[in-house]
Amino acid sequence: PGGSLAFTMDGSFNTGETVTIDWSLARRANTIIDGQLVKQLEQLLITTVDGVPQAISLTTYSTLDGELIQGISSDGVTTFPDSPQTPLPRTGVIGDFGFFGSTISTDGKSASSNWRLDPHGTSSTLADLTVFQSVDNPGDLDFDSQLIRTIDTSGNTVAVSMEFFYSNGLTAFVSSD
Repeated sequence: PGGSLAFTMDGSFNTGETVTIDWSLARRANTIIDGQLVKQLEQLLITTVDGVPQAISLTTYSTLDGELIQGISSDGVTTFPDSPQTPLPRTGVIGDFGFFGSTISTDGKSASSNWRLDPHGTSSTLADLTVFQSVDNPGDLDFDSQLIRTIDTSGNTVAVSMEFFYSNGLTAFVSSD
């Protein structure tokens, strides 16, 4: 509790529009939900496409072991686990991988997520933790995404990048480095 991170990622869509994402995360004090002590994480994403910003915040609640209980976004959408949740292990070695689980949201979206730990291409003291997510988005574009966190040997995030692949062929790439 009390820890925070912030990243600015710049990039573009395959159609040429520029994209900047300012992403901040803050670990808040543990709280009680339905009589259970849970961890609380607040995130703010400000996405600017060709100079037009759009902000959304998300607060997620998870068990003390890291299993998702629910997420609530600033647009009023609540997300719940739709399958057993498996938290990221506390330690790992290159080549490890796993399935986080799937979720369903009150706006009809569903998602599934998994992860993989790979060597970082430029350093033997860094690794890339990639989170893959597939989103079924009724009434809007379905998409797949990759969030790549470059981490040091203590698990601290030193850089991030994201890739999005939309069902209409649109792609986007943003990176903090």
